[in-house]
Amino acid sequence: MRKKRSTGRTIAFNDNQPCLLLLSQRPYGILRILDDQSTFPQATDQTFLQKCHYHHVSNPLYCKPKMPLPEFSIKHYAGKVTYQIVADEFREHTKEVQRTSLGKLQGPGRRYQPPTVAAKFSHSLFELMEKMAKCNSFFVRCLKPNRTKEPNLFELEMMSSQLRYSGIFETIRIRKDGYPIRLFFSTFLSRYKLLTGIQNLKQTDHNNCIVILRALCEHSPGELYQIGITRVFLKERLYLVLERRRERLITQAATTLQKHIRAYQTQRRYADLRKKVILLQAQVRGFQCRRRYQCLRRGLIRFRATVLMYLNRKKYLKVNATFHVNLFLQGTTFDQIS
Repeated sequence: MRKKRSTGRTIAFNDNQPCLLLLSQRPYGILRILDDQSTFPQATDQTFLQKCHYHHVSNPLYCKPKMPLPEFSIKHYAGKVTYQIVADEFREHTKEVQRTSLGKLQGPGRRYQPPTVAAKFSHSLFELMEKMAKCNSFFVRCLKPNRTKEPNLFELEMMSSQLRYSGIFETIRIRKDGYPIRLFFSTFLSRYKLLTGIQNLKQTDHNNCIVILRALCEHSPGELYQIGITRVFLKERLYLVLERRRERLITQAATTLQKHIRAYQTQRRYADLRKKVILLQAQVRGFQCRRRYQCLRRGLIRFRATVLMYLNRKKYLKVNATFHVNLFLQGTTFDQIS
C-alpha cells in the first residue's frame, strides 16, 4: 500500500489489512470458520481444512499444500507461516471444558456451549485495542539471543529473523520514510522557539511555526517537514537535529546559570571569609600591639628607674662631696662629728 503526501511523493509500506480480513472477516475468515466448526457435532479437522481450502484457495495470501497434508500456510507481512490443523495443544483443555459444561443448559433443550479459543482470542484482542486507544502504549520486545538460552552466545540469524517477524525493520523503514513526529502548534512553539530567540510568538499560529522552521532548517517544506491544520509533521532526522540543538542550548543555559550561581555563592563565601579574616587580623594585631605596649612600658619603667637612680646617686655624691668639703674647711673630721 502507498500513502500519498502533499508533495506528490509516496511512502511504500506493507498493508496488513488483507491478512487480517483473511483471518477474522465474517463469515468466512479462518477464525470464523474455526468457530463454526467447533459448534458442529459432526465437524472434524478435515472438514475445517476443506472449508478453508474452498473459501480461500484463490486468496494470494493463502497457500494450499501441494501434498494432502493436514496444514495450510498464510503469507504474513514478514514471511510465510504454516499452521497444523491437528489440535494436540488443546486436548486437555477440551476435556476440561467438556467436564465443566455437563449439566449446563443454555436454553430449553440446548446444552451450554463454552466459548471457543478463537472467540476468546478475538474478545481479548478487542479489549486490548480498546485499552490501547485510551492510553499511551509502550512496548518492550524481548528477543532470544540463541536457541539454547545460553549466556554470552549471540546468533545473528536468529536475532535478524525475530526483528523481521516482529515488524521492527518495517517500523524503522516507515519511520524513516514518513513523518512520525506530529506535534501541535503550541507544543512545537513552546519547545523550539528558544532556538531562534524570537519573542512574542502566539502559541497557536502556524505562521510562527513556518518562521521557526525556515530559520532552523535549510530544506523546503515537503522534504523534512509539513505544516498541517493543527500540527507540525517532522521527519525523524529533522526532529533529532532540533532536539540536539535544544538540548545543547538548554545545557548551555543551565551551565551559564550554574556558573552565575556558583560565582554568587563564591563571592558570598569570600565576603564572609574576608570579614572573618579582617576580624581575626584585628584581634591578632590588637593582641600584638598590647604585648608590645606592655614590653615597651616595662622597658621604659626600668629605663626611668635606672635614670632616676643614676641622677639620685649623682646628686647624692655631689651632696656628699660638698658636705665633706665643708667639714674639711671647718677642720672637723667625720669621726669628731660621730
